[in-house]
Amino acid sequence: MVRVFFVYLLPLMLPALAYLAWYRFQLRRVEAGSRTEPLPPVGDAPWLAIAGVGVALALMVAVALAIVDGNAPAGSRYEPPHLEDGRVVPGRLR
Repeated sequence: MVRVFFVYLLPLMLPALAYLAWYRFQLRRVEAGSRTEPLPPVGDAPWLAIAGVGVALALMVAVALAIVDGNAPAGSRYEPPHLEDGRVVPGRLR
């Protein structure tokens, strides 16, 4: 589940979170008086472009992981760590 979050959900949500953080920063500037022009409503944001960037980022992460993590031979099985003669044998692909 953690892998699904970091590979798919986080890259998908990251552009929207960055925009909302920027918006909050600008809102504080308006409230403090250092920004003179008012901010447009959050609903007027370019949400389609933000979603597109999120999808592109998620695809790039998935493709990069497929390229980097593709060292296992086809049909191989993972053998988890186990005890053998009193010592721990690390997990490996067989």
